[in-house]
Amino acid sequence: MIRELGPPDLCHIVKIHSSNRTEPDIGSYHHVLGVDTSSSASLAAYINSLQYSLNDKPGWFGPGNNWKIASGTYCTYNAFSKLDLRVQIKIPGGVDAYAINVQGERQDVTEELWTECHVSGILRAILYSNPAEYSVTGLRRLTLAANLREEARVVEALMEQFWNGWRLGSNAETQVASHSRNYLVDGLMAYFAGQGRYNDCAGEILSPLAYAPLGGRQQQADSRSSLDFKGIDPNVAALLAEAYMGGDQEVQGVRVMHQALKAKPSCYPMLYTQAEFLRLKKQHKAACKIALMAVKYAPSEFHAWAKLTEVYIDDNDFQNA
Repeated sequence: MIRELGPPDLCHIVKIHSSNRTEPDIGSYHHVLGVDTSSSASLAAYINSLQYSLNDKPGWFGPGNNWKIASGTYCTYNAFSKLDLRVQIKIPGGVDAYAINVQGERQDVTEELWTECHVSGILRAILYSNPAEYSVTGLRRLTLAANLREEARVVEALMEQFWNGWRLGSNAETQVASHSRNYLVDGLMAYFAGQGRYNDCAGEILSPLAYAPLGGRQQQADSRSSLDFKGIDPNVAALLAEAYMGGDQEVQGVRVMHQALKAKPSCYPMLYTQAEFLRLKKQHKAACKIALMAVKYAPSEFHAWAKLTEVYIDDNDFQNA
């Protein structure tokens, strides 16, 4: 489990016997990934959908049972604001949604919290998707996007929170989370890379973000004027170049690298991307020069030193490696 993203969602339901009232109520729970957590209505719909699965084969109590769901509680973690969102449903009855902070205090749920919660759930569904790497008892995996319309909602949610991705943190190999090195970016790239859709990722998502006017949220995160970047964000451009390379559009990738480094020659993510590109092209001397610059501008980053080591090894310079 990625500590910053939190565990899978937890669903607890209470089942009652519809014909024999002497039967005690039965409570059960399961973990789940891939549920739409954008609103209390979508979570209530999920719990309600469990009622129709009682008679599935294999079912919870076998076919023809007389059990039905009386109530349920759905818990999901908001990785941005570091709090738990809970929705309590009574069937039939109402829906009660609230948040629990780290002090255990209850607070109201705002639209912003729901948006953050939706993205948190999306990232967990993507990054916990491999059963060989992550599995817990009673875990149910649902398809994150079963059609193009659902995928469009997923992509829209990720893009809306893209500039806040650094708040999620990053993996242990990254010293400082940034716009290009964080768990949101990891999830976004993993989703499209897993399907081999690098060009879709580049053209529909990363290109608009890299060349968008650098105002609003991004300008708040970076005190420098948007004019400093001359119309392109070098950090996001590094991701864009990588996507173009993965999609066999090297000419586009090189053009993006040129524009970004011209705007900001000291951009570490872009220097890292360029060094890897030159290394794969067997341009060891040029790759070494760029990798040294990456280490110079980001001496605390593990990836910069790792890339420099790879370049030295490829050039048979084992002493420096």
